Amino acid sequence: MGIFDAEELPICPQPVLLVRDAVAKLCKMLTPLAREKQLSGILYNQHSLFAIPALWLDARLIEIALYNLLQNALKYSNPDTVVVIDGEIARLEGRNWYAVHVKNHGIGVGDDDAPRIFQRYYRGPKARKRSVTGLGIGLSTARSIVERHGGRLLLTQRDNPTIFSMLLPESLASRKPE
Repeated sequence: MGIFDAEELPICPQPVLLVRDAVAKLCKMLTPLAREKQLSGILYNQHSLFAIPALWLDARLIEIALYNLLQNALKYSNPDTVVVIDGEIARLEGRNWYAVHVKNHGIGVGDDDAPRIFQRYYRGPKARKRSVTGLGIGLSTARSIVERHGGRLLLTQRDNPTIFSMLLPESLASRKPE
């Protein structure tokens, strides 16, 4: 399969429980990679994620977005650390959102890199210096997928831990995205 634009894929929403259907599956799938990277593991906070009801999402696209976030977290984490995924109901700009946070303790995101990390093919100097493979398309693809669902993908904390937050609108609990 070649490189694609997330905008090219049709969106087929159905009710998806993020914990059972996406996060748990991806954590299990990526655990061998975490071990290979000498990480202590991938943990997801079931209690916080259970606060997020079934949402009208395209399961395969949301899994791609979450996979990209988790893979980046694993890729840039320091050995003997844990990647953590948790969720919450967040309030931003007068709206309620279902938030999924992916946290890692690693190289962080520099001041110069922060405005550019969601650009397609961008890889910061620390990422290139660490000799980690990648094309710089994961975050831009994830952001595109989240935005197609009416949500936002944000870098909410740059270091100690680095946190990426996927915000999905509260309205997805009751109706399909437009």
